[in-house]
Amino acid sequence: MKLNAIPFVILTMLLTSGTFHAHGQVLKSIKKSVEKKIEKEADKVINGSSSAKNQSIGGGPNEDILAELPEKVYDFTSGSVMIFEDDFSSETAGSMPKKWKSSGGGSVVQVPGVPGNWLQFHNKNNYKIAEIDELPENFTVTFDVLTRLEKASIGDDFFFGFHRSNQLNDDWFSAVAGIRLNYWGNSSNIKFVSEVGKKDDFKFPLGNYARRVMRVEIEVTNGSWMKVYVDQYKVLDTEMMYPDSAKYFFINAPGRRMERNDRVYVSNVKIAAIE
Repeated sequence: MKLNAIPFVILTMLLTSGTFHAHGQVLKSIKKSVEKKIEKEADKVINGSSSAKNQSIGGGPNEDILAELPEKVYDFTSGSVMIFEDDFSSETAGSMPKKWKSSGGGSVVQVPGVPGNWLQFHNKNNYKIAEIDELPENFTVTFDVLTRLEKASIGDDFFFGFHRSNQLNDDWFSAVAGIRLNYWGNSSNIKFVSEVGKKDDFKFPLGNYARRVMRVEIEVTNGSWMKVYVDQYKVLDTEMMYPDSAKYFFINAPGRRMERNDRVYVSNVKIAAIE
């Protein structure tokens, strides 16, 4: 409203001067020109403010946050024989889920604005399925990760993968195959650990997932070959393990760089054999 008032002030000043009284048509032209100029600048300010609001952590719902990555084929298919699944729907709020074990604890919670129940991790804790046999030669693992990070650039690492045993004292470096989502820093990337040799990092815009749900899908075939998809984008497709290595799924919660109010959750965990 203040911007639109400017041309009328100018016009009033001009009209009060007898010198310009005879030039009404010229003044009208000046008024219209000034109004258009101001409206154009106002639109820039308004649109700029709107864009800034939409650029919140995690991006808008219609934003293609993977647009800058090279195009890849999404060819994942879940296994058909269910081995394990848990969406925590039968758990008591605030409790550690019965199908899981932890090096410290965990809580089943509901997250505002997100459907379903979620396992909220305790910082630096290790998580494994309480009772499960060694995974078969061909299988898939799928789950959802939900993060609530105050600042995407200082979020911590989040690990998951496979150990040779189902003991909780195993760490990242003892994994036969592991995936490390590195949220911190300006160059967020995905790191891998493999018992068969070093694998290159994969640069990925994890900062865009600081406050949104991210789907993770893993496929293991022939006991050795591993594909990993993040939000339907393939980030790994190579040999990662020896065929005869035992495989038990694990998740390591972040904690070293986590801010006071940062939270990490998982849900909809499914492990299925491929026939």
